[in-house]
Amino acid sequence: MVKKGVSLIIIIFILVGCGGEIEISTSPKSNVKSKKISSALKLMHKQNLLNGCVLVTEGNDIIFNDCFGFANFEKKDSLQVDSRFRLCGLSLQMTAMSVMILESKGLLGFNDDISKYLPELPYKGITIRHCLQHIGGLPDYMWMLEEIEKEEGELFYNKDVLELVVEKAPPVHFQPGTSWEYSELGYVLIPLIVEKISGISFRDFMQENIFSPLDMTNTLMASGTGDNKVNGYDANKKQNDFHKTNGIVGDGGVISTIEDIYKWDQALYSEKLVKREVLAEASRPYRLNNDQGKGDYGFGVYIYNYEGVITLEHGGNWLGFHNYMMRDLTNKNLITILTNQNQDPSILMAVINDILETDEEELVREEAEL
Repeated sequence: MVKKGVSLIIIIFILVGCGGEIEISTSPKSNVKSKKISSALKLMHKQNLLNGCVLVTEGNDIIFNDCFGFANFEKKDSLQVDSRFRLCGLSLQMTAMSVMILESKGLLGFNDDISKYLPELPYKGITIRHCLQHIGGLPDYMWMLEEIEKEEGELFYNKDVLELVVEKAPPVHFQPGTSWEYSELGYVLIPLIVEKISGISFRDFMQENIFSPLDMTNTLMASGTGDNKVNGYDANKKQNDFHKTNGIVGDGGVISTIEDIYKWDQALYSEKLVKREVLAEASRPYRLNNDQGKGDYGFGVYIYNYEGVITLEHGGNWLGFHNYMMRDLTNKNLITILTNQNQDPSILMAVINDILETDEEELVREEAEL
């Protein structure tokens, strides 16, 4: 979690200690935080700490929404607020929603064994809830794919992962429900379950049941090739955007914009997709068997409580894209950072969150004292 204790001294160091200058704001109070965020991010962009888009809300109202840098370094195409990024790990909460929708319709249960829907799996006793909360003990799947050569441009898909798991039967890392370990395999199996129950592709299911109802017009599931989005780059601005796993969805695969993520955030305060009691499941931390302990992970989100402030957070990092999203449920604030040059967004999160949590009069006073 980005904790409140991150001092404004950090912000001052970035803006002043690194050569930046702060103008004393004479704007109305309502614009103080947005201008402060803008100044900080502009300087971070100059320092090569940010090539991406950022959206910030306070009390559900957007106070900052802007982009810095390029969608395509070769063509020098500037990023725009409707630029599409790979969401990477931010996709997990949307994958989880597909399960919540089916549960709401009585078509599956969170505590159903995944072998009920995928009987060929070599595992028993692992539930859908276990997969969503990373407590099933499922092994990593990437090593299996790395052993298989693919023709240039050829992709793996979810069904390929399932076939390999059935063939190789890698052992679980622990008995289901006894420990926690981040496992993307569970989120790769979920789309196959959704497809079996719904009778349509996971991409169509997400479009019909989530993206379209929420008017997320710039959001889609990746096809693996030819997707309309910005390019991903490494720290040296070398394009780094293709991998043979690009056809796999569930543990990633959503392509979206900062403004569509805002629509997603707002929908989660309503019952547009599922009832509140079902939504509550997503923000309930896992509990291990026999009360062995509870953790800080729900359905595709980390859950933190810092002095009574409840936040749901998650990051995502893949092929040059490095993102972070924090939903402050207590104050109804949102910070979304989408980057495409492999830049760690954690310091940006810390600075923005510190500005949000600081009284506006104190921000003005801090500036005046510099």
